Amino acid sequence: MLFNVNSKYIHGRLEAMLLEAKGSWEMAEKAYTSLLEDNPLDQIIHKRRVAMAKAQGNISGAIDWLNKYLETFMADHDAWRELAEIYISLQMYKQAAFCYEELILSQPTVPLYHLAYADAFAFII
Repeated sequence: MLFNVNSKYIHGRLEAMLLEAKGSWEMAEKAYTSLLEDNPLDQIIHKRRVAMAKAQGNISGAIDWLNKYLETFMADHDAWRELAEIYISLQMYKQAAFCYEELILSQPTVPLYHLAYADAFAFII
């Protein structure tokens, strides 16, 4: 029975992704919301919502979804980096610097984060 629940859940996720690929954004959003009610900690669905907002050109929506996602999954380095890159593209350098600070704190040995932080910080000063 556990297998049936997982296969049903995977089927639902794939169905939502198909709706998204067809451009049925509202139906895909409803499907994702329904799936998150069953499993609110599904990182893939949260990330699909971000991708969907970006695909629609809804950058503020992508920022909102990423911030909401990072409230729960604070250790996701890819999400912090994506959020920082969005902020850089919008010339929101203070917010981008904060994201890079989070990345540096969690992975201090990655020089790319230090360089990106310095670049963002240069625009703040």
